[in-house]
Amino acid sequence: HVEINVAKLRKRFKVDVILHPPKVPYREAIRRRAEGHGRHKKQSGGRGQFADCSITMEPLSRGEEFEFLDERGLTDGLPVIPPTPERVEQFLEAAGLGPKDILGTRPSRNWVVTAGKVAINAVMAGCLPEYAPVVVASVRALLQPDFNASAIAETAGTSATLIMVNGPIRGKLNINSGWNLFGPGWRANATIGRALRLVLMNVCKEIPGVTDKSAFGSP
Repeated sequence: HVEINVAKLRKRFKVDVILHPPKVPYREAIRRRAEGHGRHKKQSGGRGQFADCSITMEPLSRGEEFEFLDERGLTDGLPVIPPTPERVEQFLEAAGLGPKDILGTRPSRNWVVTAGKVAINAVMAGCLPEYAPVVVASVRALLQPDFNASAIAETAGTSATLIMVNGPIRGKLNINSGWNLFGPGWRANATIGRALRLVLMNVCKEIPGVTDKSAFGSP
């Protein structure tokens, strides 16, 4: 995994590694059905290799984004906001970060959490771009070694992560700290915590029933 190796190089040898996305030609959007077929055959001394592969791609119908993501285990069971490039870019811009900036790691679990991955999951959770500072700070706190996030996420006991937000940004983002504190009706409260949960599931692979062994769980 490139990001894991880069993180190890930076931590152990203090070497700064600059990564660039590969320059691969592609279409911005799939507008019609496309099919491809390839075959590999190599014989040598009576033994050989053989592979026959076919691929079919077609665009989803409008409104099928949630079903596509949910079928692949990328949601928490509730509808999500499609993480379009424009929405993710707006979130990163509000955070003042690049998509490859690393917010934290946990080598024992092969976690490498980048700003781009956090932005994608925050958008899916319904976060507005202005929530970015709180989401980023929460992820960085979650990945502090002393917090031991993997133990909390994987325990069979009942545990949940609580985010406490203080300072002027609480009022700026309209984060509820009064009546019905843990109830519905406040977008910032609902989506910031949800973003953290999606990061744990989709980036850190803390998946209920697989690595998350909590008996009762929590949202």
